[in-house]
Amino acid sequence: MKGKLTDASRDRERTNFITKEQCDTQAERIAAVLRERKKIGDDRRMRDREYQRQNYDRALARYYKERGKVSKQPERRVEKREP
Repeated sequence: MKGKLTDASRDRERTNFITKEQCDTQAERIAAVLRERKKIGDDRRMRDREYQRQNYDRALARYYKERGKVSKQPERRVEKREP
């Protein structure tokens, strides 16, 4: 019987459609996940930069210590923001 829809095929056809609200909800969830992943990535990159800076400072201190010179750490500029 071609052309006639069975109950199962009607149910499948009904479930293939999503409403605008459902689509918006899914889009918001996806956007929230992407924002969270971006934040996690930014935090990881900041930690990596800080570790690299610390490793550089330790290596420089080791270099001066091995040569018997006094290690003078370069001063880091910290910009203060005024309210």
